[in-house]
Amino acid sequence: MIGPQAVPGHLLWLVRSRPLSGSESDYHRWYDEVHLPEVLAQPGMLAAYRYSAPTVGDARDYIAAYVVESSAVIEEVSRRMHSGEMTGCKALDPASATSEVFTSLGPDKTKLC
Repeated sequence: MIGPQAVPGHLLWLVRSRPLSGSESDYHRWYDEVHLPEVLAQPGMLAAYRYSAPTVGDARDYIAAYVVESSAVIEEVSRRMHSGEMTGCKALDPASATSEVFTSLGPDKTKLC
């Protein structure tokens, strides 16, 4: 697969965040080595991808795109993050974190090169 795939009946959960100033390497290490493995271990979590946005001033936003089976998966991951059952990140700027959920409209139309 290349990038988030449209899976009929599944959801795409986009989470935007950025590291605290001077903490970018700790933020990426947490995301890649701790957070993504914990998230992908959750039942119903199908895939995870990370993207970076262009730098604006001194800050750069990052997007994590998760393909999930249902909104219940998102609710459970969110509950586990807020309860401390999943490992948090002191390098993440909490004021930057936002998320949106999108519903698949049908089968994927990806052209593989």
